Amino acid sequence: MVKKIIKIILSIFRTTTVKKGIFEGVVFIPPRNRRNITVTDIIAVGRTLSSGNLSRFSGKKNELLEAEFSRFYNVKYSLAVNSGTAALHLAVLSLNLKDGDEVIVPSYTFISSVSVLLKCKLKPVFVDVEPLTGNINSNKITEAITEKTKAIMVVHLCGFPCDMDAILSIVNSNKLYLIEDVAQALGGKYNNKLLGTFGNIGCFSFQDAKILPAGEGGLLITNNSAFYNSAYIYANLGRSTHNGLCVKNGNNGKEVFFSYVGYNYRMNEITATLVFSQLNKIHKTLNRRRKNASILLKALSQQPELEVVFTDEASSPSYNAFPVRVKPHSDVNRDWLCAVLHSFGIPVAKPYSSPINEQPIFSKYRQDMGRETNENAKELALNTLIFDIAPYLSEKDIHAIVARVCMVLSRNRWPIVQDDHIASPLIISGDNKFRAGASKVEITPEFFEFKLTTGVLAKGVADPLYTRVTVIDANERLCFVQLDLLGLSHTHAEKLRRYIAKKTGMQLRNIFLMFSHTHSGPDLIGSWGGIEQKSYFQNLFDRVSDAVSAAALQLVPVSAEFSQGELGSLIKNYYDTAQCDSTISAVRFVDLNGKIISTILAMAAHSPEKGEFSFNREGSVTAELPGYLCEKCDNAFSGITLFANSLVADSYPQLEGLEGATSTTYQYKQSHICQQYGAKIFNCIKSLSFTNLNIEEGISISNKKFWIECKNKIFLSNYIIPGYSRELDDQSIKTEVNRITIGELEIITFPVEVFSTLKDEVDALFEKPNRISLTLVNDSLGYVMPADDFAHCKIKACESLGDHAWERVKESVLSL
Repeated sequence: MVKKIIKIILSIFRTTTVKKGIFEGVVFIPPRNRRNITVTDIIAVGRTLSSGNLSRFSGKKNELLEAEFSRFYNVKYSLAVNSGTAALHLAVLSLNLKDGDEVIVPSYTFISSVSVLLKCKLKPVFVDVEPLTGNINSNKITEAITEKTKAIMVVHLCGFPCDMDAILSIVNSNKLYLIEDVAQALGGKYNNKLLGTFGNIGCFSFQDAKILPAGEGGLLITNNSAFYNSAYIYANLGRSTHNGLCVKNGNNGKEVFFSYVGYNYRMNEITATLVFSQLNKIHKTLNRRRKNASILLKALSQQPELEVVFTDEASSPSYNAFPVRVKPHSDVNRDWLCAVLHSFGIPVAKPYSSPINEQPIFSKYRQDMGRETNENAKELALNTLIFDIAPYLSEKDIHAIVARVCMVLSRNRWPIVQDDHIASPLIISGDNKFRAGASKVEITPEFFEFKLTTGVLAKGVADPLYTRVTVIDANERLCFVQLDLLGLSHTHAEKLRRYIAKKTGMQLRNIFLMFSHTHSGPDLIGSWGGIEQKSYFQNLFDRVSDAVSAAALQLVPVSAEFSQGELGSLIKNYYDTAQCDSTISAVRFVDLNGKIISTILAMAAHSPEKGEFSFNREGSVTAELPGYLCEKCDNAFSGITLFANSLVADSYPQLEGLEGATSTTYQYKQSHICQQYGAKIFNCIKSLSFTNLNIEEGISISNKKFWIECKNKIFLSNYIIPGYSRELDDQSIKTEVNRITIGELEIITFPVEVFSTLKDEVDALFEKPNRISLTLVNDSLGYVMPADDFAHCKIKACESLGDHAWERVKESVLSL
């Protein structure tokens, strides 16, 4: 049974682990397993689950954890509880202070350090902090002491030790208790002594963002038997023996007394197992954090706008996080810098938003708290950034983060704050210099089961999916956004465009969306009538807009090159093999050093065979051809490759060995077949001969929005699922066309699919020899086709769209 459970857990672990690393222009931070949970941890938890002993009183994991913690910290007593807040509460309770007694705390800390004092009817006295570390300022503690002062609580923020020599001197001379909040400093040392062992009680946290993450959990340590006994009783609902000792391992048949009101602060066996497992690799964890911190320390200290924390020989931080102060009088605004770095996927955040005593909860106590000052705490709240440096980030990742931070600071030419909002860095450069930038961000959904557009149930997504972005800037700024195999319906495309415009400040009309697979991909959010997955939808919108921001932040002067070639017999018309648009067009942007920044490829073809998707043998949907082509081109040419579709609605690659596969049966397709075919297309791409484009004329964009009338209420774009159609209330569809000129290059965009039988008519719409036709997903039109093409699809109500639709499109293009 145990082996079976472990096998299941391991299979889940393999499924959910995401490869992390650097993805061409954007630092990608994996959305899962950021807490460095290993197979060893999962096996340990699985064994505890299979044992059935899940409570402290039925298992031994709590006792093992406490014994190991006592050994690691060389203390007599450890007590595992269900949160760091609980540990702090028990610590204060065990001191047995009187109502109204004062406890000195730093004014810059988490709410738990202070709320536990209020629960015990004690008065917090706030002392300002050090300007860089945020730790309590030992020089200001003495002036805060009164005859009512009974204890000091120190917080080792971000893993940096407080000045313990000075604090111990104050504690001893004034006969005060000392509680150490070590939630962020597990493993940190001062004068080679572990933090948490200087005071009467040390309190730890195992919350998700801590050094030993277990979701939630806490622990306290002490050498005082009375403190330990009291804390244990309070944590165990107030249970004690007749002589006031704590009761362990349940009642064991003994009579139990409840001497005072207690709490259920017990840790469960599952959490204890996970913490114990991670404690066994604590040295490896701390070494990785310290190595990451040393790289950031060396690099960021050289940035004139930033200030980092250098420690003396006495201090050995554990680096729960890496704080960086943005100098208040520099030209860089902290909020702006945080937003920009976030757009690169860099794990950075703003710390506590204000001194803790300025939070609303303390308003009724404020008149009675006249001695505290918060100057440094306020400045920290305004100007500090916190970088995550957890072990899931490799040395390569940290170096990439450094490179991005330095790059952003070197290009600090944007406005800072306007009306309390971050001013967008995506403003037009203001000159006619031609620039381009590109980025790539992973957007693979985390779903394990979903339906394809045919209604077939898939187990997952086999290939990593990306959004690839190219931003071009001269007298105008525009961006091309390619989305891989996605569950984004045509009706949501406009929402995504507006979201990008809102987040980046880019003009809506200058944002062009393309699907590398022409359709919406797996039906994750209901493009063909499924259920909308809102959490994935929001995450997708954020990642795409972040990718646009990242591309715009990397704009460099470029030249443009164009090429056009033929794919020949590799592409055939599904309905009429004599008719085929086998053209492949490419434009690329090259920086002054000859490095390719971005390539946009356009070819007239669906994905392999007669459907956009295929399954691998595990039943996961795979997007082999476009994904394969883009990766091959990225690796071969450098930069980012966008795969765009041209006149595609009836053209498909001809894959040998896949005869009989149809868009409704979706037979399993072998990866090597798609890759063999992709290799042939890639060879055609490699053979393209590029010529320079004159781009001195800059960028020109003209746009036409118009309505296409439907002859009945059935919108035939949604014919794929048998029996399913969508009614249009207004019996018409709004769509758009665009004519874009980039110097000598002309691009005309069409609704999502235009049949290749219209190639000659499309060609006649162009005015320049260097031309690319793109099909966009800016609306919900779906198809523009002559009516007779419906007959091939065997659709009964073939009067919905017909020749009039194409005529309306053509007239609109000619009017531009």
